[in-house]
Amino acid sequence: MHDAEPQCIGEYLLRKRDLEGVAVDQTDPFEAGIGFTVKLRKDDFVGRDALARKKESGRTWALAWVALDDPAHVVLGKEPVRSGETVVGYVRSAAYGYCVGHDLTSVMLPVDLATPGTPLTVEWFGERLPATVVKDPPWDPSGERIRA
Repeated sequence: MHDAEPQCIGEYLLRKRDLEGVAVDQTDPFEAGIGFTVKLRKDDFVGRDALARKKESGRTWALAWVALDDPAHVVLGKEPVRSGETVVGYVRSAAYGYCVGHDLTSVMLPVDLATPGTPLTVEWFGERLPATVVKDPPWDPSGERIRA
């Protein structure tokens, strides 16, 4: 790997991610919650028509913050997320939120489950940990601290 050309690094990382079981994401900007960055009125660009159709049809998935209810529980990522008995998504990333006092995970959920207050469970080595969809952003949602 040390002798690799710089242009090969990106391809190497994609293959490494695939080997580690991390799929390359196909989430569109509207489902990821950053559709405001897409300027469909801008001159023609690759993918413009597909994004326009996606915007018109609406979201079926939404990126949501899910907090583990018990502050003693921490997960790492890739864990199944359930609504009742049905797996509805997988933890994409997770970290303990020291300012909010519990583990926060990002999960791509069906849009009807991405509402704050929705109860879910995150499976951790066979145990189902209670979790709840929380408002985005979970810390300083009004932005008062950053403007202070």
